[in-house]
Amino acid sequence: MSSCEFESLEKCLETHLPEAELSEVKRILYGKETKKLDLPAAAVSAASERDFELQGFGFEASPEQLRPARRTRVGLIQNQIVLPTDAPILDQVWITHA
Repeated sequence: MSSCEFESLEKCLETHLPEAELSEVKRILYGKETKKLDLPAAAVSAASERDFELQGFGFEASPEQLRPARRTRVGLIQNQIVLPTDAPILDQVWITHA
């Protein structure tokens, strides 16, 4: 592997696996296939201006027997790890907020 920065597991898989194998690996790792959502242009623009990645995915679930169907939304924020994970926590926090 080259010395370039490792962006993400997903990006690595997408770069190096053929589509059929990629689909099977994602099924094993994540379960049901998700569909990529169209995000509002203002949100995409804000992400680009502030240099963060924004993604949205949707999936269907089986109906429950005792409750009516409902839409659930979940948000996740993942910080970038700049230093090695064995670096002291105070150094990692300082770099993140510097």
